[in-house]
Amino acid sequence: MLLDQSVLTIGGLPLELRSANSDKKSILVQTQLSSLRTSHPQVFVDTVSLVDSGCTAVAFADEDSIVSRYNVTTRKLLAPRPLRLADGIPTSLVTDYFTARMSIGAHTEIMLFFITKLSPANPIILGMPWL
Repeated sequence: MLLDQSVLTIGGLPLELRSANSDKKSILVQTQLSSLRTSHPQVFVDTVSLVDSGCTAVAFADEDSIVSRYNVTTRKLLAPRPLRLADGIPTSLVTDYFTARMSIGAHTEIMLFFITKLSPANPIILGMPWL
């Protein structure tokens, strides 16, 4: 792990991190998503999120393993946004998003997730603005 986990906390509780692969250059966090529509939210997605410090959006969610699988209500962006990978070249357009309550340990916040195609192994990506 690149970071000393003993000092990482959210809301006073330790943040549970683990490496995404054997070279230990990726960070994963256990994440729960729930609806904004209820005052006592029930978790509808319990998954692992990849933390990507190179990602300039707050968060992305996989179209198949999150949106379709859990029948998430989505909305259209006012204008499509190009999705650029690390090389800066646009690969596709992001046209839809959803909002949900995201919890990591005792920390909870309302997040906007752009919808795109991601690996089922990492169905949520949290970007630099989230960090």
